[in-house]
Formats: sequence, structure tokens, C-alpha cells
Amino acid sequence: MVGGSADEAARKVAAIAATAEVVVDARSRPGDGKKGGQASFLSQYSLWRRAELIVAMPGGSLANMMWSQNGTKVVEFVPILPAAMGRRATVTYADMAGSLQLPYAMVPINTTSPSERYKVPIHYLESALRLVMDV
Repeated sequence: MVGGSADEAARKVAAIAATAEVVVDARSRPGDGKKGGQASFLSQYSLWRRAELIVAMPGGSLANMMWSQNGTKVVEFVPILPAAMGRRATVTYADMAGSLQLPYAMVPINTTSPSERYKVPIHYLESALRLVMDV
């Protein structure tokens, strides 16, 4: 662990993230008033527009970064397959973030399948947040 224990690293990451509004998932917002908790287009747009920091897995919802404000920071978790499977990684949204001139960092995550649950290395997340937040 960089900088000490896992608890200490988690506190550091929380402190960095606390400086910005974080978009976790704009697809479902309880209390939006829509059937099944599904957010309206306007509420999703508003959430992404206000975000100062986006931390996300690659997926269709990350395309909503196009609605973000200038200077929104983007951290993308990037699954990387093992060498036996070609050691492939797809940095899906780096080009989009670059085109929008948004600070971008990736967090590599070793995996055997893009659909499995991920364990995010906290020191990689901490480094990525520091990179985009200029801490």
C-alpha cells in the first residue's frame, strides 16, 4: 500500500474525492419520480453537467461525459486481460476525454473476464485521482 495501511489509503482517496461532486451512476436515481427509479433525460444531463469528477467503468453511460463542464476530471477503470488471453485492454473513453480537453487518467485492473467483479487496487486509484486533481 502506498502511504501506509488500507484504511489510511482509503481516507486519502476519500479526501481527494470529497473535493468534487462525483458521478457514480446516472442511470438510476431514487426519488426521480420515474417508474422503476429510472432518471429522466433532464436529470441525467443535469447530474453529468454538474460533475467535477467522473470515476467509472467503461460502458455506454460514460459517453455522457460529453455533457460535462469544462475541466471535469475523468478516471476510467480499465480491465486488462491476462497474457494467456492476449493481455488486451481497451481504453474506451480516453480519446473522447482528450477531444473534450478533460483531464483523464486510467486505473488498470487485471481480470480474467471483462464481465467479472473487479477489485480496484487502491494505490492505483489514489494515483489516478492525484493525477487528475493536481493534488
